Formats: sequence, structure tokens, C-alpha cells
Amino acid sequence: MRLGEFDPAEMDPYSKLDLSVVQSEEHRSISLDAALRSFVLLRNDGVLPLKTLDLNVALVGPMADNPSQQFGDYSADMESEFTTTPLSSLKSVFSQVTHESGCVDNKCAFYYRGRVKKAVESADLAVVFLGTGNDVESEGNDRANMELPGFQAQLLYDVVEFTQGSVVLFLFNAGPVNITFAKYHPRISAIVECFFPAQATGDAVKALLSNSPIAGSNPGGRLPFTWPASLNDVPPITNYSMVNRTYRYFEGVPLYPFGYGLSFSAFAYNGITLNQSIHVGDNLTVSVTVKNLGPYDGDEVTQAYPQWLNASVLTPHLQLVGFERNSLRVGEQRQVQFTVTSSQMAVYVEDKGFIVEPGPMRIYVGGQQPNQETHIDSNVLHGCFTIVGQSKLIGQYI
Repeated sequence: MRLGEFDPAEMDPYSKLDLSVVQSEEHRSISLDAALRSFVLLRNDGVLPLKTLDLNVALVGPMADNPSQQFGDYSADMESEFTTTPLSSLKSVFSQVTHESGCVDNKCAFYYRGRVKKAVESADLAVVFLGTGNDVESEGNDRANMELPGFQAQLLYDVVEFTQGSVVLFLFNAGPVNITFAKYHPRISAIVECFFPAQATGDAVKALLSNSPIAGSNPGGRLPFTWPASLNDVPPITNYSMVNRTYRYFEGVPLYPFGYGLSFSAFAYNGITLNQSIHVGDNLTVSVTVKNLGPYDGDEVTQAYPQWLNASVLTPHLQLVGFERNSLRVGEQRQVQFTVTSSQMAVYVEDKGFIVEPGPMRIYVGGQQPNQETHIDSNVLHGCFTIVGQSKLIGQYI
């Protein structure tokens, strides 16, 4: 409404904005920055960032040059002039580039195996671009399973079989897909979750591969959901309980946990400080120091998760109450502080509402959830504190 959607055109100043404003240099820079900051590095054996661009590179998969599918549902109309794809941005970067989509579209109902083999068999590096796009998942177009569409998984298997070089996988999808093979196969060197990066996709991929001086090229994004290992870990949609839903109540071992994401840099935490006791209704302040150990400048996302140790009702295993993204140069350290409000320490009691109860609690602070099978190298600090006093009702809603 504030943008004048219900006003006559003559009263709406936004209706008069043309591409010189919408696609200004500043706005295109924001688009690139948003794409880079959303990338999540899921796996890296050290191949990224690339140490040289003097390579014979194969760009394969239906998302290598598929501009319309880089945009998520409810996105603005694509402006081709300002939209880059991995192929358009990378074709002049390397010594030699070969491109093969392998499929007609993202549904990948027809697969050209021979073409893929020819494209990758002499490559020093095979970069695979797979995913869903609006063709496969969008409003009113739900997926029935977690599998990569059509023959996309077979395409990935074949790239691993036919190439002698390294394999890097870029994924473009909204919800999780089954990439167990990619996570554990020793020939796949790196996996990057891109989601739908929109018009700056190609330039963002190029910046990440080379760790360019552009801010955000060193990935620092974190997963906004729990990535289940299989559909068996997903409760039926008709089950309205919270059991096994979200990181807060998940009982299994996820393929990748909520809040997970690697970097080209290493980070370390120390010096957690917090009060050992607080009164019911008071807030808690907790701080830590984070340091970039190198070898690259980069972003770190510090996360805070309290845990109830003796509540009278069922509580989440953990609950994210704050996060902060900081850019740190090599060797730089910074203090990060969180305020945990009393409402964030409340538990829900049936027929009463949200209540802060006295008792012990623990809080974890670091670049990830604690105690995960799949984890990044940085440490997670924790401290304990006690809430003292009488139980206090916060309200029916918080």
C-alpha cells in the first residue's frame, strides 16, 4: 500500500521510475551483494577458491544458462539486459570453457548422456549446475519428494564417472533436495547452495569461484532450514505436532543442520561472559570474542542458542535468539554481544500462556549449532546461568 498499489497512477511516484533508476549501478551492486551473501558453502575440500583460472572448464547442467529459472516465485520480471548466468559470466574467465546443459529444461525428462561425457572427459574442472526453479517448485506447484528432478542425479553421477578433474556442484532450489551422494562422494570437491540468486547469479558465481575482492565473495551464508537426509525424516503434512519439525524439535541426524555454513576462512571463539544468575523477568547479556584466523578476509555469522535444563514443560532442544554477521580481516577479532530478553526465556504452559520459570539454563554461542554431526571447524562456547525468583507470566502471546 505504501508503494501506491491502490492509488491512481498520477498519484503514484513509483510508477514513473524507469530502468535508469531501477537498474542503476547502485541497485545492480545491491543485487550482486544480496546474491553473494545468500550463498551457503556446504562442502569444500580446499579446491575453492580456485588458485588459478588457467583451466579447461566444463560447465554442465540445466542451470548453467537458464536465466528465467534463477528467479524465485513472486519475483519481478526478468530484465535480460541486466541478468547474468554462470555461462555468460564464466565463458571468458578460463583458458577454455565447454558448455553442455544435458537436459532441455529443469524437469530433465530427456537426458543427453553422450553430450555430457564429451563435455567433461578432458576437463580440469567440471562445474555442475542443478536445481529446481519455478518449473519444478512454486506456488501451487509443490514437489512430491526430495529427489533432484528427472535425470539430474544421473547427470551428476556421470560427471563424476567421466571427468578426471575436480567436480564442484552449485544448487539452485528453494527447499532441500537429496544430495547425499554429493555430500559423501570423494570426487565431489565442493557444494554451494545458491537458492535463487536472481539477476546477478552469474557474476556472483564468478566472484565466489575466484574469491574476488568484491565483498561477500568468501561465503558466509548459513542454512535457514534443517536439511533432512531423506523424506523419511519429514513428518506427514497431516501431523500437526512439532515432533521432528525444525531444528528445535528434530530428533534425527540431518544431512545439514540449521545455521550451518562453511567459509574459505577459519574462525575461533573465546572469552564468553554472562551473569551467573538473573531475576525472573530480567534480560541476560552474553558476549564472546570472535577472531578470523585466515587465510582470507571473510564474514562470520555468530549465533546464540539458549537451552532449558529443568523446565516444567516440553521445550525445544535449542532456540535461536540472535545472530550477527560481521566482516573480519585476517587476524582481526571483535566482541559480539547478544541480549536475551525475558520473553525469549519463557516457556508455554497450557491454559496459562508464556511463563518465565526459575531454574537453570545454558546458552551456546558460536558460528553454528552445538553438538552437530556435520559441523564447521570453529568452536562453540557455552555458559550456564540460573533464573531466580517466582514464576512470572509474560502473556498469552509473545
